[in-house]
Amino acid sequence: MKQTHYLIIGGGIAGTTAAETIRSHDKKNTVTIVSAEPLPLYSRISLSKEPFFLGKLTEEDIFIHTSSWYKKNSIALLYGESVRSLDTDMQVATLSDGQRISYTKLLLATGGDAEKHEEDTGLQAGVYYLRTLSDTKKILSSIKNAKRAVIVGCGFISFEMCDLLRKKKVDTSAVYRRQRYFGHILDNTASDITENALSSKDVSLYPDRTIRSFNGSGTISSVTLSDGTMLEADMVICGLGSKTSTDLPSSANIECNSGILVNEFLETSKDHVWSAGDSAEFYDTLLNDTHQLGNWGNAHMQGRAAGYNMTHEIPKAYSMITSYTSKGAGVILSFVGDVRSLQGRRVISRGPSQNSYGQIITDGKVLKGAVLINLPHEIVPLSNLISKGSPFSTLSSALTDTSVDLKTLL
Repeated sequence: MKQTHYLIIGGGIAGTTAAETIRSHDKKNTVTIVSAEPLPLYSRISLSKEPFFLGKLTEEDIFIHTSSWYKKNSIALLYGESVRSLDTDMQVATLSDGQRISYTKLLLATGGDAEKHEEDTGLQAGVYYLRTLSDTKKILSSIKNAKRAVIVGCGFISFEMCDLLRKKKVDTSAVYRRQRYFGHILDNTASDITENALSSKDVSLYPDRTIRSFNGSGTISSVTLSDGTMLEADMVICGLGSKTSTDLPSSANIECNSGILVNEFLETSKDHVWSAGDSAEFYDTLLNDTHQLGNWGNAHMQGRAAGYNMTHEIPKAYSMITSYTSKGAGVILSFVGDVRSLQGRRVISRGPSQNSYGQIITDGKVLKGAVLINLPHEIVPLSNLISKGSPFSTLSSALTDTSVDLKTLL
C-alpha cells in the first residue's frame, strides 16, 4: 500500500494550489495528487476565451505547470486516475486501478462535471460540452467543417461560445428554456443589453424553449425544439452549467448537500478531511451564509486556504469576495460576490448609462453581491464594499447614481 502524508483528490486549480501551499509550509512530508485528467494544471477558464479559441494562444501557453514542476516541488501527480472508494476511518483511498493509498490528511477538490442534456443519448456525434482541454479540441476540430451550430443554455459558456462561433463565421442559434437570456441572474434591463448584443452579431435567439430531440443518423443533423421548430445543425454545444458529484464523499459518510459541506476553515464533517473549490459548499463569514461557488478565483483562493489549514494547528477562516468576468458580443459581464436571488434580498439598479448597467444585491442591511455590465472598473471597489460589510443605508443613494465613483465610498 502506498503511503502519503497529504492526499489531494483533484488536480485542478484548487487541488494544485493547495499542494503548492502545503509544500511552501511543509518541506518534509509527502504530497500526492490524484487527478482524473491526464494532464498537468492548465487554465480551464482560457478554453472559452478568444485568445485561445481563435488561435492567438497555443495549447502550450495555457498550461500553468509542466510535469517538471511537480517533480521539482516533490509533489507526486497520479495522472488519469480516479478514486473508487474512500475509508475515512482507516484513512485509505482506493483508486480506479485498485491501488490503495493511506493518508494522514485528505483534501477533496473534485470540482464538477459538465451537466449533460437529458435528451442526449450519445447516439449522435457532434454534440459537445466544454469542460476540459480535450472538449475544446474536439469543438475546434468540428468547427472547421461546420456551417450551422446550435448553442443550448444561457450561461457563461453559452454566451462566450455564441460570440466565438460567429467570429468563426458559423451560423449560430441559441436555445434556452428561460424567457430572458441569463434570466436566472439578470433583470429585464440587463437581459435586454445582452440579447441585443447577441442579436447584433446575428445570433438567432430562441428563448422559452428546450430541445425535444437531437436528430441524425450517427451524426447530428438537426434539433427539434419543444414548440416543434426544427433547426439544422452541424454541431451542438451544450452549456448547461456544471454539477458536483457527492457520491464519493457521501459513501464515506461525509456530510453533503449540493456540494461537500465544510465550515469556515474548509473542514468537512470528518476529522483530517478538507474540501475546496467548486465541490465545496462552504460557510462564508463575510456573507454569513453557506453556499457554493463555481468560479476560478474562488477555487484558487480556497485551495490556498485549505493548504494553509492542513499544515497549521491553528487554522484561518476562509474569507474572500471573488468575482468572475465573461466577455462576448462586445459586452463585459462581471459577477461579484453572491448574486443569488434569495428570499429577503433586494436588487438596486445602477444605471443604465451608455450601455452600462449594474445590479446591486442587498439584504437591506449590507451588500451581498453585484452584476455589472460594461463596468469592469467597479469590480474592485464593490468587492471591497462587500468585504467591509458597509451598511446599505449609507450607500443606497450613491449606488444608484452612476456619476459617483465607487472608490470614494471606501
